[in-house]
Amino acid sequence: MESIIGKIKRLGLKMAFQKFIGFEAVFTCGIRKINEVPLYAGNVETPFNLMSYSSKYWYADPLLYDFLGDVYLYMEAFDRKKKKGCIACSKISNGKIETPRVIIEEPYHMSFPMIFEMKNEVYMIPETEAGGTINIYINCGNPYEWRLLQRIKTNISIVDSVVYSSKDDTVSIIASTFDLENPKLTKYIMFQLKRENNIFSIEYSNDFNLSSKYGYGNRNAGYIIGDLHCTQKSTPSIYGYSNVFYQLNSINEKNIDEQFVSEIRPEQIRMISDKNIKPIGTHTYSIVGDYEVIDLEYLDFNYKKWIR
Repeated sequence: MESIIGKIKRLGLKMAFQKFIGFEAVFTCGIRKINEVPLYAGNVETPFNLMSYSSKYWYADPLLYDFLGDVYLYMEAFDRKKKKGCIACSKISNGKIETPRVIIEEPYHMSFPMIFEMKNEVYMIPETEAGGTINIYINCGNPYEWRLLQRIKTNISIVDSVVYSSKDDTVSIIASTFDLENPKLTKYIMFQLKRENNIFSIEYSNDFNLSSKYGYGNRNAGYIIGDLHCTQKSTPSIYGYSNVFYQLNSINEKNIDEQFVSEIRPEQIRMISDKNIKPIGTHTYSIVGDYEVIDLEYLDFNYKKWIR
């Protein structure tokens, strides 16, 4: 167990004290219409409308998807009582996020519901690292109905998978694996999912990124948007402190070649909210059509810490 001195060194005195008295790190999601200039191009003036506060769930990893002309938001819904995430979905109506509906739940933690298409089928691969598998769900014809198609056992930790190319019955995916001693330290990995008769197999790119070391910034934070790679950067005390955007020049079987575009930090974000929050991190970003979404990390007081 981490010592008090170790926690203070890692978090800093102020945050360590806040967590000691009952504050906990939680997330919420925000949406806004794009006002010509998106967030990654420097528009920090237009405020995001944050989701209404919920005492049962907090929400993170927002990923937008256009389903037959309507925009839906898929996200992690973290059950405060069960202490694990499941997958929820909300329709975007008049620029606002409708009340989320939990659509997929497993006995273990789930997050980052990445969606991709392959030959007229729509699939979802949430993060299910806690279960030691990659779970593949297939859509059943409407945004809220998904069926578990397959579980693939993995031999390494795999988090925040993002498709960067799709051809015929193969999708190529960039994801991250983390340092077991410090999960904030990550590095990129690559693998392919190959489909035959609607059964998927996994093939790892063992020569990819061999020279890379674990770092605080090697983790996806949303879909690849054209040639724009959205990543998250952590700090020793904060998981997902800022979003860093890169121009993706190329990806091959050995490395990623990309150039820095911009960094968005939590103190830059303007917001409209029914709860007075001070964000300490911005973690995931997604853009579809006229809308863009982010999630924000903040400290929320949990009075139940003091109830026996």
